[in-house]
Amino acid sequence: MNSRGTALGSLPNPPTRFIGRQGTIAALCERLVDGRLITIVGPGGCGKTRLAVEVGRRARPLFRDGAFFVDLSGITDPSLVAGTVSEGLGLPQPPEGTSAAVLAGQLAERKLLLVIDNCEHLADSCAELAEALVSGCPRLRVLATSRELLGVAGEALLSIGGLELPDRAGQECEGWLRDSEAGALFVDRARQARADFSIREGDASVIAAICERLDGIPLALELAAARTRMMSIQAIAEGLSDRFRLLMGNVRSSPARQRTLLSSIEWSWGLLQDEERCVLRRLAVFASGFTLAAAETVCGGGDIERGQVLGLLSALVDKSLVQADATVDRFRLHETIRAYSAGALEVAGEVARARDRHLDYFSGLAKTFGSNVYTHEMVSTVQVFQTELDNFRTALDWSVESKQFDAGAEVLTALGTLFNAALALRHEALERCEKFLAAELEPLSSASLMYWGACYAFYSEPSRSLSLALKLTELGRAVGDDFFVTCGLETLARFQMLAAPDECVRTVDEFLPLALRAQSTDSRDLPGGNVADEALAVFLAGLIYKSTALTKIGRPIEALAASDLAVRRATEHDWLWGAAWARVPAASAALSAGDMSRAMADAKTVWQTGDILSDALFKMWAEMTIGSVYMYRGDPHAADALGRARAIAESCFDRVNLSEVKGLQGQLQVRLGELDEGYQMLREATSEGQSLAQYPDAQWVALLAEVATWRGDYVGARSHLDALAAQRSTWPVPAAEMRASARLARHEGDPLESLRLACNGLEAATQAGALLDAVELLELAAMSSADLGRPVEAARLLGAAEAERETIGCIRAVPAEKEFAPVRTAIETALGLAAFQHAISEGRSLRVTEAVGYARRGRGIRARPVFGWASLTPAEREVALLVGERLSNQEIAARLFISTVTVKSHLTRIFAKLGVSNRRQLAVVAANNGREPRSLPV
Repeated sequence: MNSRGTALGSLPNPPTRFIGRQGTIAALCERLVDGRLITIVGPGGCGKTRLAVEVGRRARPLFRDGAFFVDLSGITDPSLVAGTVSEGLGLPQPPEGTSAAVLAGQLAERKLLLVIDNCEHLADSCAELAEALVSGCPRLRVLATSRELLGVAGEALLSIGGLELPDRAGQECEGWLRDSEAGALFVDRARQARADFSIREGDASVIAAICERLDGIPLALELAAARTRMMSIQAIAEGLSDRFRLLMGNVRSSPARQRTLLSSIEWSWGLLQDEERCVLRRLAVFASGFTLAAAETVCGGGDIERGQVLGLLSALVDKSLVQADATVDRFRLHETIRAYSAGALEVAGEVARARDRHLDYFSGLAKTFGSNVYTHEMVSTVQVFQTELDNFRTALDWSVESKQFDAGAEVLTALGTLFNAALALRHEALERCEKFLAAELEPLSSASLMYWGACYAFYSEPSRSLSLALKLTELGRAVGDDFFVTCGLETLARFQMLAAPDECVRTVDEFLPLALRAQSTDSRDLPGGNVADEALAVFLAGLIYKSTALTKIGRPIEALAASDLAVRRATEHDWLWGAAWARVPAASAALSAGDMSRAMADAKTVWQTGDILSDALFKMWAEMTIGSVYMYRGDPHAADALGRARAIAESCFDRVNLSEVKGLQGQLQVRLGELDEGYQMLREATSEGQSLAQYPDAQWVALLAEVATWRGDYVGARSHLDALAAQRSTWPVPAAEMRASARLARHEGDPLESLRLACNGLEAATQAGALLDAVELLELAAMSSADLGRPVEAARLLGAAEAERETIGCIRAVPAEKEFAPVRTAIETALGLAAFQHAISEGRSLRVTEAVGYARRGRGIRARPVFGWASLTPAEREVALLVGERLSNQEIAARLFISTVTVKSHLTRIFAKLGVSNRRQLAVVAANNGREPRSLPV
């Protein structure tokens, strides 16, 4: 549902049947084929909305992406026009709010019909939006209703007035009534008002006179027809006649049809009892519909008792002054009636009291949401919130206008989770938070708004989120409130999770005990519920951030423990949304731990919950995990899943997760062997991550170092690793970083250092349960062992790696396969087929921990390797370095005091050991190995 209570992608379903204007409808449907913007113009009450809806209903099959209806009657702020249309279309808003240009970009490829109703009071903003859509969306059609043209180039005008009134001259009244659209509408609505209504002798001419007197205006006809429940046709006609004579002198300056409608409304108003008039004018404060409970609160007071409201409201429905939709137990006023009633409310001097009661009611409603958002009832609560959004906006606006800042802050705080869950509303909610924070508020209100502001800003402006988190923590400490210190630390941890995951873990460990204590001992009520419920949410959020951070630093088993605890706690409290959120890091941790079945199962559960809650972020997170599992399995659907995740992130303007998706897409390209494209995508991801969170994501920097190594850019690889070392604080080196360092050391010709690093990484990975890293490191250890001339050891490690790959279901990346294949062949050649297969079989029987122990036995043996830079003797290394300085054989011989024949002998052995074929290639290798290789702390 959208804020107007209409299902997304659908049109309203009016309770009464549409009558008349068949030729106009056909013409409009035809004009929509080529006309990009058509504006239906006419005075209030002439049926513009009903006509637009009927045209939309009949033309809908022409539009592949559906027909959407957006009612602007509840909007007063011109800056919300584009966002309201975006919300009605189910589209998220960017961090700075939806503009006409942004919306046009989102809809550029859509073929849909957009019906925008009630544009007249927002004409400039509607014109700007319509112009952007018309010029930027060739397949989109806009059908607008307004009391005046929008004034956009290419706009087609359809001006309507009353329904058809055939000439009565020379025609019997019965025939006129049968042929008249106005007459047909009056009779239909009269029969709706009174089931036994029938046209008696002489009634036809009176009905015809009524229709003519009312100029065929649908709203006026419906108001008059509703009176048949209590009045005769003749009495209705006489009453209208008297009212028109009375008013004509006062409204001569108005257009004829406006005078007619005003007269009709005045006549209907005059026939009401005082209590009915009082209720009707008070109903004008509602923005876009209301429930009986809301009407009882707002209209009760003074001479009207709360218990009277239902009867009075029913009477107004009977008189067609209030519209009722029994399917959703909701009422609303026609805009023309609402405008008239608002004027009457002002004349009566009741505006402030009525709007105060409106604020009180929606403040109370917002507070009832508090406990629901932490249970499965969040689904229905979200629907109520969306339906009442315009009323909440009106209440918040009045709190500012009337300087009731704390009351408004309480409403906004109580709606915090709901605004945060609605992607399209985060920018608006953030702006409202900052508007209230600029006023003098109670510390409790300020702290709550800082917390939610940090939540709203996180996915688009993490630095803004960090600023609010630090202010919140400082405020909590200043007033001695541990709960708000906890909230501040939670929002700080969420920021740290992006690129300082070790700091995130420490921050979470600091506030989790505070959250638990608040949950059990703090009995205070908050606008959105109570401290206990909020503390539970903070506790679960902390576990989720910790799980994510632990996975990032290569400790998936600990990460799974944290996320599984969060899932259990959320499930115990019946919190559907929280349980799904906790499964997001659980899926990532399971993948890192090599449990791809668990990762896929959790991802599918997250996706299903996102479908239930209409939460695009859940679907995006699920697609990221699904794409990652496919990537490691070598499934070609990986690109599709990651593409869907990226599309959601882009459409949601989610810069944080967009950076993550780009990193995964870059990783996929690398694994497919597209090193240049993958490297570029990873560079973009790390750059964007750094711009968002001050530091790049370490997992992508480590992968960049590996890709640079595969590309032969050893200087670039070392630069990436140095950046990681500078970024790290006190946390141990993750296995992924040691893997990148081991790979670089091997390519630089130091297999012994490569083996040492690979073994250290293996120990870290196996202790942390990071089996995806472990299997890669096993193969690196095997290749380094082969380089060191230990084929049996290498074959056994290969066997262990192969067995683990099969268990996990993970294929080798293309560049790793290219690196690995010749080594495997060399080992097989060195051992012979039978011995090789026997050693592989022995390795396959080893558990991972046993394989790690086996690899460790050879890492400290200082034997010179067979191949690579480390295999060179000191004399050979001197010769190679001088070749790197571009010296000739004669110059080298003179420098080293040896003969040129000896230099040539050295070069022959050097070429063989390094696998190069000429001096230029040797010079490159020598340049890359001209200093001692970097060793990581362990």
